[in-house]
Amino acid sequence: MSALNATAKATLRAAGISQAGWARAHFADGRWHGDACGCSDDRCTGYHHDVGEDCGCLPALLKQACGRCGATVARPGETRPDGQPSDRSQYCDACIDRCHEATDFAHVCQICATPEEARRLGYRSHA
Repeated sequence: MSALNATAKATLRAAGISQAGWARAHFADGRWHGDACGCSDDRCTGYHHDVGEDCGCLPALLKQACGRCGATVARPGETRPDGQPSDRSQYCDACIDRCHEATDFAHVCQICATPEEARRLGYRSHA
């Protein structure tokens, strides 16, 4: 286990995500067990990138993070219950499932909307 490095901390801060929130989104015990670069894979340095090189994992993970809880949203090849590709949603399935309004197939709210739907309906974007 390693602590997040300064670059990872700054990247999370810029994205509006706390270090504790990032850890909770990836590990059940809420403690960081990933690599210092912010990647949830604890062997990222030396595997995804060399020592001293910038890690591209954290920005990619942040781009795929749920707007509410920080968990990964996209699952390539899968579709959401409404038939949209899973990588177009701003929220993970767990947060969408908690939406008390999602009782019919045509429901769209700020939590459930795709980025295009959010723009069209005037919802604040988390992306």
